[in-house]
This record gives sequence, C-alpha cells and structure tokens, in this order.
Amino acid sequence: YSLRKLKKGTAFVAVALTVVGAGLASQTEVKADNPRYTDAHNAVTQGRTVPLQNLLHEMDKNGKLRSENEELKADLQKKEQELKNLNDDVKKLNDEVALERLK
Repeated sequence: YSLRKLKKGTAFVAVALTVVGAGLASQTEVKADNPRYTDAHNAVTQGRTVPLQNLLHEMDKNGKLRSENEELKADLQKKEQELKNLNDDVKKLNDEVALERLK
C-alpha cells in the first residue's frame, strides 16, 4: 500500500468529515405558522373558547412532534459519535503515516 494512496485516502476522509460535520451542525427554525394555531390563538386572546376537538388534535400533534424530536436528538447523538470515531481513525492514520515517514 503506497503512502501516496494513503495520503489521498486520508484527505478524502478529512473532506468528507468536514462536509458531514457541516450538515450535522445546521440549525432548523420552527415557527407556529399554522392557520389552526392562529385561529385558536386569536380565539383565546379575544376571550372566545376553542373547541375541545381542536385542542385535543393539537395536543396529539404536539406529542407526536415531541417524540419525533427525541428520536432526531438520539440519531444526532449517534451521528456525532460516528463522526468522533471517524476523526479518531483519521488521527490514527496520520500517526501511522508520520511513523512511516520516519523509517
């Protein structure tokens, strides 16, 4: 296995980690811009009551979104660990290359 191929492979992994890491770090903004939410909010602020069915529907939807959020957080933690492991592998490869150069 040549050092030239090893260098190219290491560089490829480093670039890939940079791209993947940038994707993991992006943030997503979520806002309550839904007609049902707006109608319910307006009804409450104007002193009107909100139908129980609408409230239950929104609570159910909120619960599903919370569950999805927890799953996404867990997936993100797994990806972060994978990224850390890949970074460790790159460091080991760099150390091996440095040792080969000294020989």
